[in-house]
Amino acid sequence: MKNLKYILITIIVFFTDMFFKNRIEQGMQGKKPFGRFITLSKHHNRGLPMNIAESHQKKIAIASFITTGMLELYFYYVLIKKDNPLLKTGLSLQVGGAYSNTYDRLMRKYVVDYFSFNYPKAIRNIVFNLGDIAIFAGWFMVILSSIFTRDRNK
Repeated sequence: MKNLKYILITIIVFFTDMFFKNRIEQGMQGKKPFGRFITLSKHHNRGLPMNIAESHQKKIAIASFITTGMLELYFYYVLIKKDNPLLKTGLSLQVGGAYSNTYDRLMRKYVVDYFSFNYPKAIRNIVFNLGDIAIFAGWFMVILSSIFTRDRNK
């Protein structure tokens, strides 16, 4: 029961991202500023990030499915172990984002991305979704957890 919050994080990330993806799919046309730092737009990513290898859509979908499954298994393995809230939170974010993007790859045949950052200029043309941000934030938390856990085990 104490790990329920991590499963809820996964569910919230998945459904929130899917909500935004569906809204963008239904009505987004062109680019729209959202505050000073973000631009909203609809982008269909048929490959890896930034449409890399988009001609290998089916292989990418299969790899995404397998990778998400492996990540989910590791997540559940970590959930039954002793406390490591940073690792559990990071993995819950990653699994939620991975589910969302994998769902898109399997059902829509593309991933819906819908916002970009205006700053720094180097990433201005990269379009993200909430699942991408959750995956990135999750990896950051997993790395931090690894650093802190390593220090404790010395």
